[in-house]
Amino acid sequence: MRQTVQPPTGWAGPGADAPGPARPMPSAPTPDIHTQLPSEALVQGRFPTPLRASDLAVLAFMMVLFITEASVISVAGASGLSYWLLSFVTFLIPSAIITGKLIRMFPEQGAFYVWAYRALGSFWSNLLGFFLLWWPPVFSVIGIATFVVAFLSGIGAGMNQNWLVEPWQQGLVVLGVLLAAWLIARQNVISSMRLIRGTLYVYLGIIALMGASVVIWILSGHKAQTDFSRSQFALQPSTLTFYGLVILGTLGIQLPLNMAREVRGGEGQDALARLLPRTVIVVMVSYLIVWLALTVILPQDPTNPLAASNVGNLGAVFAIAFGGAFGHTVAILANLSLALFCIVSCSAYSMVQSRVLVMVAMDRRLPVWLAKVDPDGVPRRANTFQIGILAAFTGLIFFLVPLNAVVGPNFQIIIYDLVPASASVLWALSALGLFLIGGVLMVRYPRRAQAVGGGPPAFILLCAVIGSLATIAACYLIFTGPWTPLIAPRDWFFWIALIVLGSLAVGAVHGFLVAEPEDVWLILLAGQKRRAR
Repeated sequence: MRQTVQPPTGWAGPGADAPGPARPMPSAPTPDIHTQLPSEALVQGRFPTPLRASDLAVLAFMMVLFITEASVISVAGASGLSYWLLSFVTFLIPSAIITGKLIRMFPEQGAFYVWAYRALGSFWSNLLGFFLLWWPPVFSVIGIATFVVAFLSGIGAGMNQNWLVEPWQQGLVVLGVLLAAWLIARQNVISSMRLIRGTLYVYLGIIALMGASVVIWILSGHKAQTDFSRSQFALQPSTLTFYGLVILGTLGIQLPLNMAREVRGGEGQDALARLLPRTVIVVMVSYLIVWLALTVILPQDPTNPLAASNVGNLGAVFAIAFGGAFGHTVAILANLSLALFCIVSCSAYSMVQSRVLVMVAMDRRLPVWLAKVDPDGVPRRANTFQIGILAAFTGLIFFLVPLNAVVGPNFQIIIYDLVPASASVLWALSALGLFLIGGVLMVRYPRRAQAVGGGPPAFILLCAVIGSLATIAACYLIFTGPWTPLIAPRDWFFWIALIVLGSLAVGAVHGFLVAEPEDVWLILLAGQKRRAR
């Protein structure tokens, strides 16, 4: 006979008194220890519910919409449009549809982590739901911080200055970004969201201004810097790697749902589900506007200092389109605003991913002290833990690695190509897990899937198949298409495979060593019986 247990009031993690606010947990149905994670019950009442449904959409924009991707895709010329549209249809839209369906079926804090357990069990919930969907996005924060370096360097280039050339200088900027992100994420959720929302509005304003710049450029009688003849839109074998890159630019649509239970008024179930269509439309339109501005206004020759492929030249769109002192001033303000967006985006990542750490710690898969939630509902320990790890990696990457006589000369390849590509493959594997989990849950819970809306199960299964094929193709293209001509394809494949397989091995070992959820439930049950005596 299956045993059930009502978690002790006020506990924040198995085997420890609640380190968070001392308030009673709301009554909840007695969970089944064979189908639920301990954290699903233990997290109840630990977080306040100050968010609106639209706040999760704001977080989605902050974590998905990085217009720096358009700089990379501009190298593909007119065919870049074909890759954007193809990736939207085969990856972004299917992933949004499945995400909306699953949050309706299982509106839980930690979303994907819980879905993975319901679909595939304990081991895979740890590998897919925690390791692959926590570590790669968190590690990408370092990459986002390097964009700040690029934007500041772009400002310097506009003043004929060569800023932030040395690795240690770049490292100091990255550490500064991490510190700022840590401070923002430590504020109460309402204060943090006000800053995040305001930053997003400025960001979307810059994107809209880029669209206006294209109109001004064309009406002024200038020609597009890219050949837009019909033949140039065709997909070519030599440019297929851009399909994988575009998919990487649309990863993470499900991440904000880690905070689904922090939405007020019971909106959590449909929070992002109802807003996903509009969110996806804005993301698609924004990417296309920025890509069009870069391909129409900026030079396409990669040797040109103002080349569209240089991330730091995003602000240069305004300098060229508007011209004169006004254009130069707008370019500086744009680059500063984009740098601010990256800083605030890093804090958004830390906020969202810290919720996963709390859930995993409650399940005793991490030290239980990480489950602490402060009285205002902010998991500051988890936030500090994440940022501390990233600061350590930053010190290794930007200060110690360049000193090595062998590795130092290859610093740019390692930091800006190999490591991001490997992290992207790992993150893409978690996206593949989303499609797999979505398909499994449609089969395992057909009645619930039919009842909650969001599309019939057969349609969700079709989206899962399409998205899975797109993700596999993206991973293959990353493995076989070096991001830099400075490394041979065979060496590229070897190092990417080594990093990816090594990371998977670490995640697998961790999954085998941690306690099973049923064992944690039994520990809770024993503790509850002792208190009842």
